[in-house]
Amino acid sequence: MSAKEIVIIGGGEHARVVLSTLRMLPDKWTPLGFLDPLPGEKMKETALPCLGCDTKIPELLAGTDASFILALGTSKIKVRRKIVSDSGIPDSRWATIIHPSALISEKAQVAHGSVVLARSVLQNDARIGRHCIVNTGAILEHDVKIADFTHVAPGVIAGGGVEIGSNCFIGLGSRIRDHICIGDDVTVGTGSVVVTDIPSGETVVGVPARRISYDRSSLDIGELCVSPSTTIYEALSTIGKYGTMLALVTDERRVLLGVLSDGDVRRALIKRNDLNCPVEKIMTRNFSFVRPDVSRAAALDKMKSMVIRQLPVLDEEGRVVGLHMLSELLGSVSLPNIAVIMAGGKGERLRPITENLPKPMVKVAGRPILEHIIHHLVSSNIRDIFIAVNYLGEMIEDCFKDGSAYGCRIRYLKEESPLGTAGALSLLPELPANPVILMNGDLVTQVDIERMLHHHQQGAYKITVGVNDYRVRIPYGVLEMDKDQDRICEIREKPEQRYLVNAGIYAIEPSVLERIGKNRCTLMTEIISDCISRGERLGIHLVEGDWLDIGQHSQLAQARGIA
Repeated sequence: MSAKEIVIIGGGEHARVVLSTLRMLPDKWTPLGFLDPLPGEKMKETALPCLGCDTKIPELLAGTDASFILALGTSKIKVRRKIVSDSGIPDSRWATIIHPSALISEKAQVAHGSVVLARSVLQNDARIGRHCIVNTGAILEHDVKIADFTHVAPGVIAGGGVEIGSNCFIGLGSRIRDHICIGDDVTVGTGSVVVTDIPSGETVVGVPARRISYDRSSLDIGELCVSPSTTIYEALSTIGKYGTMLALVTDERRVLLGVLSDGDVRRALIKRNDLNCPVEKIMTRNFSFVRPDVSRAAALDKMKSMVIRQLPVLDEEGRVVGLHMLSELLGSVSLPNIAVIMAGGKGERLRPITENLPKPMVKVAGRPILEHIIHHLVSSNIRDIFIAVNYLGEMIEDCFKDGSAYGCRIRYLKEESPLGTAGALSLLPELPANPVILMNGDLVTQVDIERMLHHHQQGAYKITVGVNDYRVRIPYGVLEMDKDQDRICEIREKPEQRYLVNAGIYAIEPSVLERIGKNRCTLMTEIISDCISRGERLGIHLVEGDWLDIGQHSQLAQARGIA
């Protein structure tokens, strides 16, 4: 039987590992190319063609008989689920990839879309769900059951009868005792030993593993620091505790002496170092770092160029004050920018809900929309926030007060009459020194604020407009006519149209704010048009991931997960 063509969905490190496995199975698979759904991820030095992004899937489904395999790492579980949901790829077209060195019992089952990597062991009646990753050297004993989209890291041992839910990450070298049940969305830290059942949504670490609850945005960076005399065994708990996969080796003044990653531990154990060995003997002393004034986006660019997952933030004396990770920034490094949230509208399209409640106070996932926005701004290291209020504004002030309970400073711009989508900017007590973030108060979004600011400053724009990639699928065949409109030249079945729409998020230069008339109703569209007429540079920033404008009942139902 000839080898079957296969398309890899993903362009990062995990995609390269999957490609390496496919090339060890030349009689079964012929890689056709890869799709890169995440901008910036590239399969360098693989000689495999990029076929575009995930929007090419319908074309490949229709034009080829190729199978597909999802190859995005564990940090992108949400993206992986969305691609599977939106792609329309039938189960029969998802491949199952098993490395030739893996030992799989004839009675074990691996569902479509899953990958089992080198030297893994699946014993009798082990069952792996859809789109899972079983990494190198993992051992799943008899009757282990793993649900969809779960990632099992290298060296994990799951005892007989263990059940693991969906969307879980089981960390490097973890051990799970026989017949343990682990719920959905659970993270098991590096080197942990799980001896009791774990409910959904928890993070567990240590030996034995214990559940922890923490707010990473307010994490004391000292929790990640260990002394040079700490043993490897003791440091394993710190490495896995907050999902950082890194411990910071510091002196008593918190001056950074070295870093210790899960990779350092693996290499030390391979060289037969004892677990009681002090970390100073195996830590990495030649580490990279940035100063607190380096932007999040610049730090991310440096991490990606150096192919590292963590980057310490050190003050002028070399003391640790923060830690950049690919997903977030830990520690208390604040940006100098202010944010203004427009929360004065009446929300008439949401009535009767908003008859006695301002729209930004409508609850989504158990919290007011405005609270979600404030938490997101604080987690993006913006801690000086203004809220423009008018309709039922006292309810907003009573709820959020001065912001101290949320880790920020909140002040209020009180509109005596409605001032439109930008007029409240004229009420700022003084002209800011740095670009201002302006957001509508009815947004559910995870926009990367720091990257937007970085893009704004790099482009020297007067205004940067956050935009959303809005897609509309036409449910009919569409006819294209020639220029004389008397002959059909093309027919496209149910095409998808894409538009860049205003997402209600802006970065604005202080010089633009000076032009806004005091207490005058002003729309952002008017300000943008004025900048265009002046010939000034305006930019856009793509808001990726979640974005919902809660302006109507249907959108509110969608945000609440009931539509």
